[in-house]
Amino acid sequence: MGRVLLPMAEPCLLRCALAEYQLEDELLVRQQRRLRQRSPEQLQVGRYVEAHPTTGLPVLTPLAAALEALSALSYAQASVDYAMLVAAAVKAVEVHCAALAEDVVSADVLLPVMVLVVIHAELPHAYTVLKHAYNYLEPQAARSELGYCLVTYEAALEHVLNTDE
Repeated sequence: MGRVLLPMAEPCLLRCALAEYQLEDELLVRQQRRLRQRSPEQLQVGRYVEAHPTTGLPVLTPLAAALEALSALSYAQASVDYAMLVAAAVKAVEVHCAALAEDVVSADVLLPVMVLVVIHAELPHAYTVLKHAYNYLEPQAARSELGYCLVTYEAALEHVLNTDE
């Protein structure tokens, strides 16, 4: 099976996906806007992300590679490219955390920092594009490390969507 180009996929399928996940996409944008006002301590990542001395907001410079990878998701041409960008973001977060951790970076450390990255990344139609990419990802890729990274990203998205006031 060849690579399915997302822009060339049946336009109706993408329109249907946009309609199906419109509420999630809109909620994610609202949640991102609201959660961007939280400090690293409030987001439970204070050990891994420094707070700005005046504003108390996260200093995102050390996570720039992860933010850039996620912000490029809307430009992915194929689902495997999308998965590779997500994997690059997860790896960048893992490398950042590993530099500050005393032990192996577990999911308990990785997920909260990924949540912070999702909160601060520019992610147009993030939920729709994730679900759409899943539909076209080859099964062997979904069962690989790419699949693990997609699940980690999806968990971070879901966490942001479901975080209460």
